[in-house]
Amino acid sequence: MSAVSIAVDKGERIFRGIGVSPGVIRGRIVVMDYDHNEEPARHRIPEQEFASEFDRLQTALAETRREISAIQGQVEDNLGASESAIFDAHLLVLEDSTLISEVKRFVESEKTNVDYAFHEVAEKYTQALGAVEDEYLRERAADIRDVTTRVLNHLTGHSPQDLSHLDEPYILVGHDLTPSQTASLDRNLAQGFATDVGGKTSHTAIMAGSLRIPAVVGLKDASE
Repeated sequence: MSAVSIAVDKGERIFRGIGVSPGVIRGRIVVMDYDHNEEPARHRIPEQEFASEFDRLQTALAETRREISAIQGQVEDNLGASESAIFDAHLLVLEDSTLISEVKRFVESEKTNVDYAFHEVAEKYTQALGAVEDEYLRERAADIRDVTTRVLNHLTGHSPQDLSHLDEPYILVGHDLTPSQTASLDRNLAQGFATDVGGKTSHTAIMAGSLRIPAVVGLKDASE
């Protein structure tokens, strides 16, 4: 177990969680908004527009593949091949014919827009995996959500949270941090991070150790 001490208006408060990357750091905190993958609006789509909806899906998949491949290349350059291999699983999600076929069937049977269909199918997958007893398999749900959130961002035009405007050292606190977000942190500025959820076997935890960024996860409500 590890702890994070946060100074608040009424004094110091200690949050206890799981230490996944060692170190002690003191500094200012930046709190990330909880980007919780909101359900896209549902629209009825006539049959003659199915093809264009499927084209939108293929474009979103291709853009997500490009993003993840770029992050993987960056990680391989900075940390090595073994760390970059984490993102092989992310790329495989984009090639999952069962997932894509189910999304298309959902569009056709429900006559609905592809972003809504993708959200519904992806949520079913992640919730099923997140409910298993095995901790390692539960943590893989976070990998799937990392990928599917990127696909949904492209489908809906939603912009993910951007930390590029920060130019002073900080400690990041948030509900969760995805493996791709962790890999993209500027190590000169990100002094450490703490999250409400997560475990020792998560890819986010592995990335934190490889980056040598002190990190504590499983703090439950620190971001609040």
